[in-house]
Amino acid sequence: MELLNKAYLIDSTNISIIRDIGFQYMYLHQYKESFKYFYKCVEKLEISGQLDNAYLHRYGYIYWQCGFRKEAGNLLNEQKRFCEESIKLKEVLQQYY
Repeated sequence: MELLNKAYLIDSTNISIIRDIGFQYMYLHQYKESFKYFYKCVEKLEISGQLDNAYLHRYGYIYWQCGFRKEAGNLLNEQKRFCEESIKLKEVLQQYY
């Protein structure tokens, strides 16, 4: 965490750093802290049109844990749609479903 926090101080716009801090808090079961970073990450990715399908279920889980049921449902449904499509196409990302 210490290195990630230092990296964040250097570049607070780096989506990878923001996401990784969110993951670390998630693993520590500190969901409110995790949400702060995942929210920033999702917001930036949505604005840029680059919301990463590989992590939607994790973002959705944290949103759900923090009481944002509608937003969580949207993220989880998008993950489900993406995975079902990848299964149809026999793509590797079906493993996330």
